[in-house]
Amino acid sequence: MCDFKVGDQVVCVDASASYYHGFNSLLLGAVYRVAAIDGLPPEADGTIGLHLSEIPTPAPSHIGWASRRFKKVQRRDLSAWLGTAATDTDHLDKPIKMPARPKVDALLKRVQSGEFG
Repeated sequence: MCDFKVGDQVVCVDASASYYHGFNSLLLGAVYRVAAIDGLPPEADGTIGLHLSEIPTPAPSHIGWASRRFKKVQRRDLSAWLGTAATDTDHLDKPIKMPARPKVDALLKRVQSGEFG
C-alpha cells in the first residue's frame, strides 16, 4: 500500500548508496517533497519509487528512490485540537474579585491619606 502522494514531504531515514542509482545524493534527515511516484523493478521487493523535487532525475526513464528510504512527515491537524480546546473563555477576561481584607484595606487607607508622613 502506498502511503505517499505527490506533494507530500518526506524525511530521509536511509541515505546508503543505491544499487540502481549508482550514486547517492540523499542526505540522512533531510526533508524532501515528492514530485512523482512510480513502480520499481520486481527485484526491489515490490516497493515504490519516489521522485523528489529537490533531486532532479537524470533521465525520464530514471527510476525513483525506494520509498523504504523515507518516512512521511506528519503535520498535525489543528482542527482536531481546536475541537477539544476550551470553548468558554469569557470568564478569563473578567477581573478577579479578591476576598475582603479589612486589616490590609484599613492600613492602605491610612498610608494613602498621608498619616505616616
